[in-house]
Amino acid sequence: RDLQRRRPFYWSDWKDGYHRKVLSATFFMFFTSIAPAITFAAVLDSDTRVNDQPQLGPVEVLLSTSITGTIFAIFSGQPLCIVGVTGPVTIFTISVFNLAEGFNID
Repeated sequence: RDLQRRRPFYWSDWKDGYHRKVLSATFFMFFTSIAPAITFAAVLDSDTRVNDQPQLGPVEVLLSTSITGTIFAIFSGQPLCIVGVTGPVTIFTISVFNLAEGFNID
């Protein structure tokens, strides 16, 4: 029901959003999100190695951050919310990786 009520305004939300201030805020959020993503990706790169091959690294982190951020921005109605890698997420990912490695799960 909420989607039906919101449908007439969806296109105008995107059309009205093309403004200089929105563009500058978008670039600001991009550059504030990319620095921690690369930093935590370096930690994941060093802690998720199998046979000296990293399993998660900067490419995977940046790709997943961009995909989830785009999906969140399109469907949530909050395009400037930060969706990315954080310290607790990195620690959880490394813990799950170590558990899977301990149980011999590929």
